[in-house]
Amino acid sequence: MKCLIHSNNIDVSTQFRSQIKDKINRTFERVREKVHTVVVSSQDINGQKGGVDKQCKIMVVGDGYADVYVVESQPTAAAAFNHGIARAHRTLINRIKKLVVQFRKNRTSSDLARLDLLADN
Repeated sequence: MKCLIHSNNIDVSTQFRSQIKDKINRTFERVREKVHTVVVSSQDINGQKGGVDKQCKIMVVGDGYADVYVVESQPTAAAAFNHGIARAHRTLINRIKKLVVQFRKNRTSSDLARLDLLADN
């Protein structure tokens, strides 16, 4: 799983970058085989005006499901990232669950018969 981190108008230290990568690896550990790339982009929307202006965009790319794209705004970059990564993980898990339900619904009796033959051997 590749982690790409971009930042615009905001200073992201190497320590914060490593924390981001660690958090991504821990968060997506269970579904690691389904995730190819996680792209994190942070920016300061209003510049030095202040307010809720740190935005984090997270895109999760993988096989078998549509890309997950989350945008989160918070007062700090760390809060925006933490909320965004939680939402991205939740969305990805829900998409995978829907795919499993669809697969189980669409199985034919011949698929089930093949599974029974494999179980007997």
